[in-house]
Amino acid sequence: MDNHLTELENLRAVSKTFEEITDALESFKGQLQGFYENVDQTSQLLDMWSDIMAQSAFNYKIISEPDWLGGSNDEKILQEILLKEEQIKQKEEEERLLAIEMERQRIERLALETEERQRRSLAESKKPPNHPSLGQRGRGRVGTSGVGTRLYNSGRDKKTLQKKASSRSLH
Repeated sequence: MDNHLTELENLRAVSKTFEEITDALESFKGQLQGFYENVDQTSQLLDMWSDIMAQSAFNYKIISEPDWLGGSNDEKILQEILLKEEQIKQKEEEERLLAIEMERQRIERLALETEERQRRSLAESKKPPNHPSLGQRGRGRVGTSGVGTRLYNSGRDKKTLQKKASSRSLH
């Protein structure tokens, strides 16, 4: 039994050692988390420091430049730029409004022209025909073919028509 007791004590010692190791690892885990937080904060501080140094170098470069006339002149130039931008915006807005007005007038003019055409068409359809043959449907006037009249009216050359007429009379 002595042997079993010794083994039991050894197992308890090993178990206690494992508990101490587990506690140490848990403590280390907490410390490691704190370390990561410190590294993150340090990184953020370094980023801010880097930004401050870059801005300082930029400011030094501007101040050291011989052409620089000071902050008040910079503000004057900035105001001039802003004024020009505002004038450009105003001009663009005026052009846009003008284009809208011109389109409105064009549409209104087209509407008036359409209305006038419809009114004329309606008036023409209500008007009685001037000549009795114009009001009738059918063949047209008796005794004329209308060929010579149509050719002449369609813009054919007058001399060509006269030659054809004289050649017909010769035969």
